[in-house]
Amino acid sequence: MALCGGGGSSSSGDDSPPPGGGPGGGGLTHSSSRIKSHDQRACRDILFLVVFLAFCLGMLVVGGRGFAEGDPKVLVYGFDYKGQLCNEKDLDGYKATFWPSAVELARVVDPTLVTDFSSVLTTSFKDVLNVCVKSCPQPSNDTLFVCVYPNATYFSASSEASKYFGTTPSQGEQLKWWSETKKYDYYNDLTDEGKERSRAFKGPCYPNVMKSTEQFQTCQFYELDADAVARVQSLEPSGSTAAALAMFDKGFVDRISGGIKDYLSTPLAIMERYISDLTKSWSVLVVGGLIAPLILGFVWLIFTRFFAGLMAWTTLLLVNVLSIAVTFFFYLKAGIIGKDQVSGFTSQLPSDVEDNLDASEEHKTVLTAVAVVCTLLTMLLLLFSLVMIPRIFLAIKVIKVACNAIATIPSVILAPFTPFLAFVLFAVYWVAAAIYVYASGDSELRDCGKTRYEDKYCTDTYAHLCQCGYQVSFDRTLQYMLVYHVFGFLWITQFIVAVTMGVIAGAIAYYYWDRTNLPLSPVLSSTYRTFRYHTGSFALGSFIVAVLQFVQMVMHYLEKKMQEASPDNPIIKYVGCCVRCYLSCLESCVKFLNRNGYILIMIEGDNYCTSVFHAAKLIASNLLRVAAVNLVGDSILFLGKLVVALASGLIAHMMLDRASDDDKTSSPLIPVLLVVLMAYQIASLFMGVVELSIDTILLSYCLDSEENGGRPTNAPPLLQDYIGTANQELDK
Repeated sequence: MALCGGGGSSSSGDDSPPPGGGPGGGGLTHSSSRIKSHDQRACRDILFLVVFLAFCLGMLVVGGRGFAEGDPKVLVYGFDYKGQLCNEKDLDGYKATFWPSAVELARVVDPTLVTDFSSVLTTSFKDVLNVCVKSCPQPSNDTLFVCVYPNATYFSASSEASKYFGTTPSQGEQLKWWSETKKYDYYNDLTDEGKERSRAFKGPCYPNVMKSTEQFQTCQFYELDADAVARVQSLEPSGSTAAALAMFDKGFVDRISGGIKDYLSTPLAIMERYISDLTKSWSVLVVGGLIAPLILGFVWLIFTRFFAGLMAWTTLLLVNVLSIAVTFFFYLKAGIIGKDQVSGFTSQLPSDVEDNLDASEEHKTVLTAVAVVCTLLTMLLLLFSLVMIPRIFLAIKVIKVACNAIATIPSVILAPFTPFLAFVLFAVYWVAAAIYVYASGDSELRDCGKTRYEDKYCTDTYAHLCQCGYQVSFDRTLQYMLVYHVFGFLWITQFIVAVTMGVIAGAIAYYYWDRTNLPLSPVLSSTYRTFRYHTGSFALGSFIVAVLQFVQMVMHYLEKKMQEASPDNPIIKYVGCCVRCYLSCLESCVKFLNRNGYILIMIEGDNYCTSVFHAAKLIASNLLRVAAVNLVGDSILFLGKLVVALASGLIAHMMLDRASDDDKTSSPLIPVLLVVLMAYQIASLFMGVVELSIDTILLSYCLDSEENGGRPTNAPPLLQDYIGTANQELDK
């Protein structure tokens, strides 16, 4: 039989088969009357294979630098006024950041709050004096002041502190004395000058008159302690202390608290907290994003193999039930639906499960938004399901065709496990490397333009209290590394998907073209052809998809920036929406063409471009004949992926709710979204076996029809019957 795109007839053997291969029906180089054999193939798109391998080497270099120079604690804990990282080295255990100078905080939040302190020049939270503490110091008789780290020059010669420092304690011992013995307050040991400065909020000690609670490794003030104010005032009933304390009232504390929350809610701060959340929720990512979808996806595939009809109806029902359950769960967590309103249902649940349904006041706004989005998606899903019901019987027939192929080649069920392992290993490496690369910036003293106080307050003894704050600097090279790393994730992930498609398509192609003369292991034979000849083609196809995805990310970033600059500009919103829609449609089209191009690559052995163009021609000429069959089958499989993704996301959220205090995340949103995305990708690997089996058989049917004047000679009778039924449905 003549071959499309050139080439002679297949030989019955191979002149130089690899180990384990041989002519005829066994080994890795099986010869078929239609699928090109080993000696008829050649390495394709070699240039892109070389580029891909070089790019992967660059990924290792980027990750290596991150692991060598990065410290993830930078993303979790802050720097103190000396540039030391909290919870590191001598400060191990000192996890929280505390701002002792209320005057500096007020000056940053609203300068009008501290008009009597015009000499305070601090303009950014990053420059406010801060120390690392084990827990937030609360106003009390023992902690009337909060002092900076002890220094021998602060203390009077006759003080207990001066005698202690005469023993030359180590840095760690000094910090222990400061936090445990003195409870952060050594005011009584200061020189007279130090006491006078401290009462005037100039350091080294600062009146501790506001209650605070720890959030995001920072102490956030929430209430004024009137008794503490009175005790500090009693130290100096008139003068600078009285003037300083006169500004403290409830409004003052609320403004400072609001300013701190705004500072912790900047895009950069939120991104750093989200990255920190990923480091804390690694066990949730493993269980919810890897183990759960692996088990659920494999179970779905096995059941579909034996009970196609039952699984189609079950999937349609489950996806709606889970969608409603997830939406209901978020309404409970947001407090919109109270537990007392559904007590008849929740009282029947185990106590630990019922506890997970308690409202989360801390994340109420985010959870409310998520609940609304879930409501809209659930409504769309219900409408889609209603439309699908009349065609569900046709979908069952389509899936049965694929199941017959899987039954003939049962080893194809195991095909997703290797790419799954590859994806897991790569994802673990990528996330770890991304965290370390992001955290590999250098700690440096900020250039805030002026000292913290006027020169008269910056005496030699207290000069270190007058400098700018510290921050992590990201040079241009580091920024490029992060961009490179993000694009690498897109490309390598798409490459894994492409290779998986190639292996499965090559194996299923045997079912259509050579059912009576299968090789000993169709999957191994297909795997050998994939890696021996066509990795360059898959690298090229995956590169195109990765570029489109990366462009979408860049455009989304630019759109956000333009909207921030002109939030009420309708033209920006309209253009941004159109660009997103266009790029999304373009990506879907390219993925569709890639998918069918990969199938022809495994059948005909041509390069990427030739195979994609040939696939597009076949699909265009047979669009109406196979459209209905492909659409309804893929729709049921899509719902199956949603079942796995939603179930995994629900498991992840419940695990985060039950996490210990040390492992609590700032928000469950990012870990749960990542779990859902990971679960969907993994489910796609397993359900893609059925989905790709359908596509491979249908495209082979089109190719068979093209070469035989519209009368396919290799199509299974069941397939011809189902395509005829589909065409009748289409005509209705």
